[in-house]
Amino acid sequence: MKLRHLPFDVAIVDEASQCILPYALIPCLMSKRWVLVGDHRQLEPLVLDARAADFLTSWFDMAVRDLGEGGEAVMLDVQYRCPHEVGSFLSRHFYGSKLRNDEEAENHDHRPIEVDAAAASNRINAKFSAAGLDMQMSPGQISILANPRNHLIFIDTAGRSRERGRKSKSNSGEAIVASEAMGILGQATSDMLFLSPYRAQNSLVRRMVAGDVRMGTIDSYQGRQADIVILSLVRSNANGLLGFLRNVRRLNVAMSRCMKKLVVISDSATIRMNRADLDAREVLMDYIRTSKELGTYICLASQRADVVERARRRELALRPGLRIGTTKRPAHEAGA
Repeated sequence: MKLRHLPFDVAIVDEASQCILPYALIPCLMSKRWVLVGDHRQLEPLVLDARAADFLTSWFDMAVRDLGEGGEAVMLDVQYRCPHEVGSFLSRHFYGSKLRNDEEAENHDHRPIEVDAAAASNRINAKFSAAGLDMQMSPGQISILANPRNHLIFIDTAGRSRERGRKSKSNSGEAIVASEAMGILGQATSDMLFLSPYRAQNSLVRRMVAGDVRMGTIDSYQGRQADIVILSLVRSNANGLLGFLRNVRRLNVAMSRCMKKLVVISDSATIRMNRADLDAREVLMDYIRTSKELGTYICLASQRADVVERARRRELALRPGLRIGTTKRPAHEAGA
């Protein structure tokens, strides 16, 4: 018997938020009732043709927005995956503070790590120096990274390591930090994941890491998870361009993969200068604020460079008519 002649009582469409309407209609037209399961705050369907992208939205998005008397939208409002600090952050920014943490979940701490913080600091700083980067990571900052009770961490390159590349971007400073962080945190678990919006950054980090480490672009890891997630945002430029991170859903996907620790590596100066992508900017700025409140903010600007920068900003503040940075954006930006 052909499937089109076989009626069903119920059709369940999983990951419905990533399924465009025509595809979802195929099973549902043969069923009396439909159950769509998905998350319209995470990535939408992948439509390669830009001309069709605005029209081929997901049925799930449409249903949540336009659901009438014939149906009901139900939110599963308890998250079991992420540590509470990360879960509360995600709830605040993506789910209207309606997503609750599972209070009975087992401890999200990873195993304790024995690390010679001074030796690790010297090794990382030598790599920064060899790459011509004016950055430093202190033994105290190594200890913050390794502490199993620190679940939400921001590592700030503070404008000291610029992005490179045209179509696909890379960032050598972030790559050094990520590879060293994986070496340290790999002592606690082998279930580790490196994510970046750009394939070029993944390739650069893979060359720096010994052994087989899971890594990929953010889009390719929706629906997957790992104990520790290290997220390199790559973008560092004078115009405050965030690239693929303009899509705030991509940030939600990336930040919600972790079960024990989330480490975000980025340039706060680029984030702060952005004036066009306000949703993404607010998410990232609040992540930085949250890490400072938790005592898990790590700034890699060397002390000398930091003093010089503060002095420069004080001088500019006293000279009317001068602005720091620019918000002008190019008409087109390519990325991969």
